[in-house]
Amino acid sequence: MRDAAADRRAVGVEAESGRLAGGAAATPGPWASGGSSVGWLGNGGTVTIPRADPVRPPGQYDLTVAYAQAEKNTGHPYNTDTITRTLVATEAGGTTTPAPYRHNYTWDGFWPETSPIDLTTEGGALTFGNPAAWGPNVGWLQLAPLVVANTVAPLR
Repeated sequence: MRDAAADRRAVGVEAESGRLAGGAAATPGPWASGGSSVGWLGNGGTVTIPRADPVRPPGQYDLTVAYAQAEKNTGHPYNTDTITRTLVATEAGGTTTPAPYRHNYTWDGFWPETSPIDLTTEGGALTFGNPAAWGPNVGWLQLAPLVVANTVAPLR
């Protein structure tokens, strides 16, 4: 059952509006929602997004990332050998959450992928990258509270 109130409290941001560091770069593209996406995430490249109202309190959230990822190992002409890349979300002063992003056939087509994330601070910025390898290209990110409020119906 969907929590409509949580959906209304979702906050999204274009990845290129974040602070880029370590070689991450905004790249124009016709299929990116804001007209460009962030590539070269991982191996030191990061994008940092400040937490915005109303998703400030600690708690459980759904993190949706619009990503593009077309890396493959072309060692066999008869096998596509697709590769899954990992994007790591690091909360300033809080937790680190990795999530997998499978091959989606193109570097310019962005698919949304949702994964759970537990935020533990009152507003620590989120930094996305991968310290050990390359991550996917990112068009936009969205945080939505998993649950807005618990309600219990009285027993009859």
